Amino acid sequence: MSVKDSEWIPDKELNVMEATVKKVLENINKISLLRELCVEEYRESAEGLNAQQIIDLIYDYLNNHGANEVNTYIFLHLLAYYPKSMTSYNLTPLMQRLIALTYFFCQNAHGEDVPKLSMDDLAELFHRSKSTIYDCIQKHGELEKMLKDEIEQERLRVKAQKEAYKQLIEEEKQKLKLERENNQKDKQKSEQTVS
Repeated sequence: MSVKDSEWIPDKELNVMEATVKKVLENINKISLLRELCVEEYRESAEGLNAQQIIDLIYDYLNNHGANEVNTYIFLHLLAYYPKSMTSYNLTPLMQRLIALTYFFCQNAHGEDVPKLSMDDLAELFHRSKSTIYDCIQKHGELEKMLKDEIEQERLRVKAQKEAYKQLIEEEKQKLKLERENNQKDKQKSEQTVS
């Protein structure tokens, strides 16, 4: 649907549209965070768990947080990858590090595609209390420096790739320009020879 000059969109509707787009982008960014959180290498087996434990956790989550479909989707993915850590009452070392890494990654990453998650968001996604989330972050503060270094290296690598790409484009433009000029010269020579 295109907006014509004669069409008028009231400010209220425009604000609702902008808020909707912003929310959709935020949700897409949260879902893209799953690539960072759910790593096949660290996937836990569900051995030793019974179905009742998993169903109880899902039921409890849905009763307390089920209104947000995106967070529920992320929670279910975390449960699929880390069933023992998610169902355990006590935090496993893996879950502690995962919570801390998620927080530090979201706080230190640059760009539009990384959501800034609050303590409330993390508490909901990992189905833990805010104080537990805070304790994990405090306990694993050394991860922040490591993660900042990795993020900075990645940022520099991306910047170098962009610069190399720009340079390659410029070189290709110059080649095309020379080729075009040579073709024009050849065309003029052939026209002169024919006349």
